[in-house]
Amino acid sequence: MAVSKISVIYITDSLGRGGAEKQLYYLCSNIPKDKYSVGIISLNNVPSKTYTNRLKGLRIPVWQLTPEDRGPFKRIRAITRILKAKKPDIIHSWSFYANPYASICGFLAGVPVRLGSLRNNPLSVALNKMNPVFRWISYYSVGSIVVNSRIARDQLIDSGYPADKVFYVRNALEPGDTAHRQTAAADLSEYGIDAETKVVITVGNIRTQKHHRLFIEAMARVIRDIPDVKCLIVGVSIPREASLFRDLKKLTADLNLEKSIIFTGQRDDIPNLLRETDVFCLTSLSEGTPNVVLEAMAAGVPVVSTSVGDVPEIIQDGRNGFLVESGDAETIYRRVTALLQDENLSEKIGSAGRTTVNEKYSVQNSVKEMEHVYHLTKKRIEGK
Repeated sequence: MAVSKISVIYITDSLGRGGAEKQLYYLCSNIPKDKYSVGIISLNNVPSKTYTNRLKGLRIPVWQLTPEDRGPFKRIRAITRILKAKKPDIIHSWSFYANPYASICGFLAGVPVRLGSLRNNPLSVALNKMNPVFRWISYYSVGSIVVNSRIARDQLIDSGYPADKVFYVRNALEPGDTAHRQTAAADLSEYGIDAETKVVITVGNIRTQKHHRLFIEAMARVIRDIPDVKCLIVGVSIPREASLFRDLKKLTADLNLEKSIIFTGQRDDIPNLLRETDVFCLTSLSEGTPNVVLEAMAAGVPVVSTSVGDVPEIIQDGRNGFLVESGDAETIYRRVTALLQDENLSEKIGSAGRTTVNEKYSVQNSVKEMEHVYHLTKKRIEGK
């Protein structure tokens, strides 16, 4: 006798180019189709249709809320209408900010399993700036919460969150992501970069969490020793922190480094860009499990990262990458300079990083972990 499929609908902020969107795409495109049917509700429309088009190409339903649905009450009405029509077994918010919608709309539509997500450090500046009431609702209105880092799980439990309601599911890469060295090299001539130029990059939208000021301060010291190096900041300014972008541009100008530290804006060719990268840097103040670190390591690019979130779970300092404390521009400078000047060290660290990702961060493992979450939470509800 055929077993009926489990129906899951996700709520996400958007389906643009971010790391969270990529992980949702990986899950939906790889979850067993004979066991699950999935669909996605996107709260915000973005210019990039990257994952929207890919998901629709896989015949995965995507419901894009319209500008007329802006505002909490209109969103609740629109989402509840979709859920009542589709009657899913599980509603799963893919964003901490969308957790209340999964809870409220799921309850109104009679969805039995209502899950939330936390894809950042619970002690991060961004979360602590949230309205306390909204933050509490985002944590406690959902039946269980899925995190993408061990440190987030541990911190939630230490703060009193019920341990049996926190599930850790690691981020992952598809096999194609581990083959960046076979991709075509990006054309970076517009930045004055040729085949002989040393390139250091960081990837992440311009926001406080990413701490680009630290990257600029460290790269200013690197450029002092290696004047022809180019340092690229890949990402866009976000509206609510537009002043930060202006401040960082001014800092670069004040240091007279506008030709060496370059803001590229959004790029759609990160695999190709990594093909031309000598060192990747992450200078964040907080993270969950940053996808871009995994992508750089998969490409064989040596990584220098602040010791945040689950990065210490990925990187063993000095073996497959380098870890530094937040705010330590001097150590970032020394590690980056060493990698740029020592080809043997760079190759050793890059090769070890690639091996780590290939062995530990497969999509298949991540999907199995998420299936376990769905099975267990559904079983708990049915057992009541």
